[in-house]
Amino acid sequence: MPTCSSIPALFSYSSGNLCLTNCPNGLFADNSTRSCSATCPTPTYADNSTYRCVSICPTKPWMFGENLTNTCVYGCSVSFDRYADNTSRTCVINCPTGTFADPVSRTCKDTCPSGYFAVNSTKRCELNCPPGSFADLLTRICVAVCPIDPIYYGDEVSWTCMISCPTNSFGNPLTQRCVYDAVTVSTCPTDYYS
Repeated sequence: MPTCSSIPALFSYSSGNLCLTNCPNGLFADNSTRSCSATCPTPTYADNSTYRCVSICPTKPWMFGENLTNTCVYGCSVSFDRYADNTSRTCVINCPTGTFADPVSRTCKDTCPSGYFAVNSTKRCELNCPPGSFADLLTRICVAVCPIDPIYYGDEVSWTCMISCPTNSFGNPLTQRCVYDAVTVSTCPTDYYS
């Protein structure tokens, strides 16, 4: 196989023993080896629109680098639980800090879609918050303690934060929880009444 010049950009094509400016369909121009190859080496991705190995996939159309196959893809793999990260322009298992894996769009998002809640420990959007945490309906984040300004109460039946507790319960401002058991004046904190 010939050694091809980088100026002008030429790539060797083994079956023709030639130096070409563009690789034949199905092969990708690899700048590091100056050759046409069926696959692109890590950390590059095969771009089917240009037939080149690229370090960052194109934005028109919007594509992401899939590390499993070293190819540029329109959407990340559901079967391998991958999410499109707009910052790195790659498919990732774990979204970067401050973003959450959205199972609807298969992308890393700043906020979860309606009906989903962000779980900080897993960096994922989930339909339900983990046990012991409350769904904050305003921020769509799972929290250990509900917001205090204004005060919200954690309801251990629905596991959501609410401004006022359901009937047959009261909001305890000290614990920020709805209290259901034996609602009497004796169970209210000092200076509070049911």
